[in-house]
Amino acid sequence: MIKNIIREAISDVLEKMIDTPFEFEVKNAPPQFGDFASNVALVGSRFFKKPPRQLAEQIVDELRMNPIFDSVSIDGPGFLNFKVSNDVLLRVVRSILNGDYKVSRDENRSVNVQFEYGSANPTGPFTVGHGRQLVIGDVLSRVFKELGFSVIREMYINDAGRQIKLLGRSLWIRYNQQLGVEELQIPQDGYHGEYLVEIAGRLIDLYGERYKNKWDDEIERLFCDFAVENIMAGMRSDLEQLNCQFEVYFSEKSLISDG
Repeated sequence: MIKNIIREAISDVLEKMIDTPFEFEVKNAPPQFGDFASNVALVGSRFFKKPPRQLAEQIVDELRMNPIFDSVSIDGPGFLNFKVSNDVLLRVVRSILNGDYKVSRDENRSVNVQFEYGSANPTGPFTVGHGRQLVIGDVLSRVFKELGFSVIREMYINDAGRQIKLLGRSLWIRYNQQLGVEELQIPQDGYHGEYLVEIAGRLIDLYGERYKNKWDDEIERLFCDFAVENIMAGMRSDLEQLNCQFEVYFSEKSLISDG
């Protein structure tokens, strides 16, 4: 779509300069040169009977006044490089969202594509960094799906190992602190976030003082599982607000237990 916009802009300039139309390319440019590039001056030099670079300079003088471009430059023997303006990008996005522009969809694609993104240790709420990953992954997966690929979106849940044991222990300490056990302190490498205070309050509502100053393997599993379940519930709520959807939530814990 953007290539067509650039092609039309170039064609408008050429119409003022010559009566004979000719074919030229607009293609993606290497990142160091801009967004798009064209061979219009190289192809057109024989029609204008002048060196490609000289023709390129004439075309660039006209195109630089067009607000769809942030910059237009010449490279090598006469290639034109373009960096489009943000206004053009926003115009294209609006057209896609409004349904004015349809991508070429191949329903017969036999390629399966798996996207794994947004994966995080369920030891605390999503961070801004996680949010960025989720949005980028969701957009990419939707683009591939729109193009006709069979897309599977997976979130890997790191719910096993030392960090989960630290999470469970940290929650148990928060639980005991709220029950008046002041001598217990979260270890330096534990989880100090205030979100565990809220989760500990839910445990007290459920169990009262049943686990006050009590700790064994069974209690550890209960506190670990309760912490992960509550944090995952918060993550799922965030995903719902972002409209990020996953077909698969894969648990590291299940991988270990299943061998």
